[in-house]
Amino acid sequence: MKYTISLLSALLVCFIVTGQENANSSVFKMKGVLSFPVAGFNKVDKCGDHDADAVGCRFIKAVSFYSDSSLPVKAILAGKVSTVFDIEGIYAIVIKSDNYTSYYYSLKKPALKKGDDVVAGQHLAYTAWDETKYLLQFGIYNGKNEEDAAAWFKWQ
Repeated sequence: MKYTISLLSALLVCFIVTGQENANSSVFKMKGVLSFPVAGFNKVDKCGDHDADAVGCRFIKAVSFYSDSSLPVKAILAGKVSTVFDIEGIYAIVIKSDNYTSYYYSLKKPALKKGDDVVAGQHLAYTAWDETKYLLQFGIYNGKNEEDAAAWFKWQ
């Protein structure tokens, strides 16, 4: 949890964007029907449903996917890489898609760099070890407003 403040600060710098949710946006129309960014996870926390400190969520409305082994992570939306950064070897990728900005945290070193175009379903990196398990933390913003990340996925 010691990385919480540093990571949050770094991400907020990336999210200084404007925009309002647009029901006509091609990205907005994907809400609720997207596949998960990882397959084979054995636990998931919808952080918006819990006290962030109690479940170890770094962002209130993020979704955390846990597994016992490192899993491939794929982009859920097409867009452009805004930034890639690491905190002591744990990486994050931030992708801009229209007014939406998604982040994927707790990754091994990715091959992508700032400015790269990404297509939906494209391999981004592998999940990294985070204290007790392999973890992917996913979140999404609409402009400056954090969205409930769980609402973007089809939960069968």
